[in-house]
Amino acid sequence: MVGRRGTDEARQTHTQTKLLPPITAVRLTWALTGQFPKGPESQNIYALADKVLKDIQGQAKGGPEQEYVDNTVAIIMAGMRTLDTVYKGRELNFAENEKLRSVALDNARENLEFGKKAQDFIKSLPAMTVTTGVGVISLNQLPMFQNNNWLLWVLGAGLAGLSYMVNLWIVRAMYVRKQRLYLKQDYERNLYFEQYVTRVSTTLTSMYVDIDRVHERVFEQPYPLEPPEDVSYIVEETLKGIRHTMCDYVHKHMGEGKIAPRLWPLCETGGKASEECELWEG
Repeated sequence: MVGRRGTDEARQTHTQTKLLPPITAVRLTWALTGQFPKGPESQNIYALADKVLKDIQGQAKGGPEQEYVDNTVAIIMAGMRTLDTVYKGRELNFAENEKLRSVALDNARENLEFGKKAQDFIKSLPAMTVTTGVGVISLNQLPMFQNNNWLLWVLGAGLAGLSYMVNLWIVRAMYVRKQRLYLKQDYERNLYFEQYVTRVSTTLTSMYVDIDRVHERVFEQPYPLEPPEDVSYIVEETLKGIRHTMCDYVHKHMGEGKIAPRLWPLCETGGKASEECELWEG
């Protein structure tokens, strides 16, 4: 009975956590995802967040505060497991997208090689051999070219010009195609990243709700917030810096095939910059 009375008295003097508000728990969780990338900056963010969380655990000694912190840390660890899966899914999407685009770029390179071979083939036509009834002869040995060197020269010059035009057309076509491939890849990576951010947002929102539910159970009230703060506001404020800024019409115009490489910076930047785009519909 003494232990129970002590706990009840602690609850009466403890109306909310002083160590780990739900909003802090959510932001620490997002910082802890710095362990996933390999870069030193992300790892430093993770190390700092991990130290803060361990310090909070060390300060929670007994009573409702420790009960609340222990349960909150358990929710954070479960959330981190989900976020790890979400991150790996994003990286897999990026890798698969890279493979698909690599195949398309290989095809473009093969077309460029074909252009070079076509150029060499056309230029070599005057020296090409043909089989006749009397044996194998080259084109420049045919009777029509015997006493007309100028005709052979004209043919050679014409074929050289044709080979140049064929190769130039293929090179230009492949250049445009490669530009569009890179543009499409950039757009698709933005889509995958936005999907990643949305999944992170869902996970953090669910975590906040669970943590606040623990807070209400332990301290007999939800953690108090100042308007306009609510769970959606808190999570969005945490993640808004990494959401894409693409133009509102980018998906429509991409589907219609209207976005040229020269317009892509405006499309991707969005905001006021996109209003200067020739495709702007606002």
